[in-house]
Amino acid sequence: MTHVLILGVGNVLLADEGVGVHVARRLMQAHLPAHVEVIDGGTGGLDLLPYFRDTEHVIIVDALEFEDEPGAIYRLSPDQLSACTQPIVSLHQVSMIDLIGNARLLGFHPEITIFGIVPKDAVSCSLELTPEVERAVPRVIQMVLNEVGAEQALAG
Repeated sequence: MTHVLILGVGNVLLADEGVGVHVARRLMQAHLPAHVEVIDGGTGGLDLLPYFRDTEHVIIVDALEFEDEPGAIYRLSPDQLSACTQPIVSLHQVSMIDLIGNARLLGFHPEITIFGIVPKDAVSCSLELTPEVERAVPRVIQMVLNEVGAEQALAG
């Protein structure tokens, strides 16, 4: 079986900026196949590089600033993310492209899928997601579950 890592990143102290972590924490409660691991990457930046070693598929879930309505969901490859003509960046100090580029420089070459959720508010000090982004979370979870072949994995 392919080892799959689901990596939720973001700062949960800044409202929608933490949506990737919220998704990861909910997925940790799911009944996932044994080859799937979920990590709360928080704001780990380059400290997350070791997770790319010996992993065949990394699924990154993060808030992405993009000109679209809050809660919009994008499924991107690193090349698609790099090729966007609109400014599309992670809201962390180290962008996903930097993280992926450094992983490749170290010889880590997993397949990478990025699920980005457009935030409404990524600057207010709040542990809660905005309603628009909260409504997107179940859809993102289902998309990630479909990606790993675990469509019925959520309990209850």
